[in-house]
Amino acid sequence: LKRSSTLKDALDKDRLRAVFGKLAPYKDGETVKPAYQADGQKTLLVETDLSAWNNIRMSWEETVCYAYKSRRIYRLPTIPQDPRSDPRVVFGRHLNLFSYYDERSFKMVIPSLLDSDPTPQKGLEYPEVSVFEREPKDYTAPNLIYKGGREHLNLRAL
Repeated sequence: LKRSSTLKDALDKDRLRAVFGKLAPYKDGETVKPAYQADGQKTLLVETDLSAWNNIRMSWEETVCYAYKSRRIYRLPTIPQDPRSDPRVVFGRHLNLFSYYDERSFKMVIPSLLDSDPTPQKGLEYPEVSVFEREPKDYTAPNLIYKGGREHLNLRAL
């Protein structure tokens, strides 16, 4: 049993590497096949906490993996602007995931929206347990939003 679980984990990691490997910038006019097709119009948003830039970036990358695994549209969260934040994410430098990844290439590979964009369907659900206790693929609600902030630390993946 342990052996087959390890093999499955290795295959899952290979699939995720293939997804992130496709995020390199592409030339104008060049296209690439999406890493996955979203299951209808279901979305996933994990709100960003006040944190250092690398933790923010890694939490987004982890959330992309959950969107991929659950076949949901990834909603790119905004970074909270607060004087207590990492100086790299405040003071006029509004960073987002596209400060790190090429936006056009990312959107070709990962079905995605900004969290400020309207959701494709009505109906929100705010999970009260972390993704480790119940994965996004186990919810039927069209729009999952994992709340950020100090009062929701139990929901944090990082």
